[in-house]
Amino acid sequence: MDIGQYGIWTFSLDMVPSSQAAEHVGELEALGYGAVWIPEAVGREAFTSAALLLRGGSTITVATGIASIYARDPMAAAAAHKTVTEAYPDRFLLGLGVSHQVMVEGIRGHDYSKPYSAMVAYLDAMDQAMFMAAGPTNEPQRMLAALGPRMLRLSAEKTAGAFPYFQVPEHTASARETLGEGPLLAVEKAVVLETDPAKAREIAGRIAEKPRRSLEVLKRTLSLPKRQCFEATHTIETLMHQVTFQGADVERLIKEGF
Repeated sequence: MDIGQYGIWTFSLDMVPSSQAAEHVGELEALGYGAVWIPEAVGREAFTSAALLLRGGSTITVATGIASIYARDPMAAAAAHKTVTEAYPDRFLLGLGVSHQVMVEGIRGHDYSKPYSAMVAYLDAMDQAMFMAAGPTNEPQRMLAALGPRMLRLSAEKTAGAFPYFQVPEHTASARETLGEGPLLAVEKAVVLETDPAKAREIAGRIAEKPRRSLEVLKRTLSLPKRQCFEATHTIETLMHQVTFQGADVERLIKEGF
C-alpha cells in the first residue's frame, strides 16, 4: 500500500455532511496528498466514515487515526476491515489504538487497567475471527497508534507499522530506532507555516491548548480524579514548551517530522 510522503490528519471532515466530506477527499487527492487520516472519538463511526470518504477519490488512501479497540469487538472490527478493503482494494488503512483513559473509562465505561494486554488480545482475536463473506483480493492493512517502546514493538510484529500522534520530532527518531527500518512509520506532526516567531508560538499554543481544555471539561463533567488527566496534560505542556519556530526551524521540523 502506497500512502505517499504526505497526508493530512483532520477531524474537520466530521463537521460537514458526508457528501461534502467525500468531495473534500477528492480535492485532497487532486492536491497530491497520499492519505487522509480520520479520528474516532464522539463523532462519526470510523469504518462507516472511511467507506463514505473513499467514494470521493480514486487513488488516495483513507486511514483511521485511530479506530478505538474499545468501540467494537475484534470480530466486528475484522469483518469491517475486510469489508471496506474488499470494496476499495489497497486504499483503506486501519489504524487501531487504545485511545485514552478519560475516553475509555469516562465516556465509554470500559476498563482501561491494561491497555497493552488488551491490544495484544484484540489483535489475536481479529486474526482468528470468522468471516463468511466475499473477502478482499489483497491483504487488509493495519497499523497501531504507538508511543511507548512496547506498543511500538507490537506494531512492528503484528501490523504494518506505527502511527504516533501529537509528539515532538525527537520522538520520531526514537520510534524509528525501536521499529527498525522495515515497518511503516506514519507520524502526525502539527507544523505552523509562519516565519514570525511570535505569531507561530501563538498559533501553536492555541492548537496545543485544545486537548488540555477538553481534559478539564471532561474532568469537571465526569468527576474524574486528577491522576487520569496527568499524563496527557504533561505531554501537552512538554509540546508547548518546545514550540520554538525560528527561521530555519520550520524547515527542520518539516524534514525531521515527516
